[in-house]
Amino acid sequence: KYGITSTLDNSNYEITYVGADLTIGKKLLTGSFTASNKVYDAMKTATESNRSLIGLVGNDDVKLIGGSAAFSSKDVGNGKTVTLTGWTLSGVNADNYVLSVDPTAFADITPLEIPGSFTADNKEYDGDTTATVTGQALSGVLPGDTVEFTGGVATFRNKNAGTNKLVFLKDWTLGGTDAGNYSVIVADATANINRRAIRVTPTSDLYKELRVPALTDPLLTYSVDRLVYGETLNGVLSRKSGEDPGTYEITQGSVTDPNNSNYTITFVPGVLAFFLKIVLLKTR
Repeated sequence: KYGITSTLDNSNYEITYVGADLTIGKKLLTGSFTASNKVYDAMKTATESNRSLIGLVGNDDVKLIGGSAAFSSKDVGNGKTVTLTGWTLSGVNADNYVLSVDPTAFADITPLEIPGSFTADNKEYDGDTTATVTGQALSGVLPGDTVEFTGGVATFRNKNAGTNKLVFLKDWTLGGTDAGNYSVIVADATANINRRAIRVTPTSDLYKELRVPALTDPLLTYSVDRLVYGETLNGVLSRKSGEDPGTYEITQGSVTDPNNSNYTITFVPGVLAFFLKIVLLKTR
């Protein structure tokens, strides 16, 4: 406050002066600053810079110092409000100014990227690429957060038998109260598709009639136990050589594991019988 004095003087009047005070109020300033974007860290703390004051008169010496900046919440979001609290005004002319509200800025909190992993079970060749997930895990979830990595569909790269085959997981879900604060990169797993054990048995009652000229061998057919539906084996059976009457062993021929890479074949030997047909002639 400043007292108001009078120098009024007029010879025609007798002046009585009633004193008063002049109050000069503090000028209202607006504070501003810049807040940096950050990756989710489960905390509200913010990094700020470039503080300034809007509304200073001339070259008055006033600065915005101290305090700390914090996001409105710890969770991921774009354009989140950041508020500076605990600040003070400093400088030669600081007493002439006031900030009516805490300065605010806006910044983003982006999801924290963490790795996810899963394990897949080995299986016997069954003609398709489906895989069974046996476990799922996350690494890097921050203390106190609840995040669950579950579900999904696992598939092998292809259906064929092999070891350490890549397995992919898709359509998995991320649950828990803090799931929205994370981005998960799921690594591929490996597992084996083992060869399918099958048994090949030549058809019984195969025979060949001996004639002149000679007949060709009958087709050496066979049955297969546990062959995947819709598939056939590569290769043909063979037999021991010979054309005289008798029995000849039917061998595996080219119906072998190397020619059928998805199967382990157990072969049951068979026989092919040769016989002479006797024709009786009647005489008159």
